[in-house]
Amino acid sequence: MWHILRQHLPILLALGLSASILHSCAEEPMGSPSSKEQSSGSDTPSRTKPTKPSDPTQPATRPSQIQLLRLIERAAERIADEKSKRLSPNTRYSYAWHFDEEKITYDYVRALASIELKVSWKAKQYLLSLNYLQAEVTGTLYVNYALRPTTYAISFIPEKANDFARWLGESKALASISFNLN
Repeated sequence: MWHILRQHLPILLALGLSASILHSCAEEPMGSPSSKEQSSGSDTPSRTKPTKPSDPTQPATRPSQIQLLRLIERAAERIADEKSKRLSPNTRYSYAWHFDEEKITYDYVRALASIELKVSWKAKQYLLSLNYLQAEVTGTLYVNYALRPTTYAISFIPEKANDFARWLGESKALASISFNLN
């Protein structure tokens, strides 16, 4: 080992390796534990080999049906809350969402799941009015699971709104919402 290092020493020094690293490599035979590892005994946990990063050319694995339903429920609640806050921040009092879990569609190439989502809430038309009206916004909820398992990108793209939601603010009612869920 030392004769190989001696032959390639100028090249190794040119690459920026320090003399102390070369010296420690020359003293220890390859594959033998260092003196620190020998003295520590069996009390220390063995090192785990790092795993290979996942192949980026492989398609992302789809989350299970239960994981996806929980994720859609969390996203739908956040979307309903944000839409109702944006359109009627002072008078909203009851928001809800609805989707048909059997109508989830998957795009395996883009690692997307999509579903039609309807969010609704009750609000007053005017601050001092006595009656509450129902506002509804319907659109498509997209769940991007390409970054799985740590992050899911959520997008809601509204397609239609009822008359009351349009009265509250058509541009806000039909504005898309995007966020990440962990």
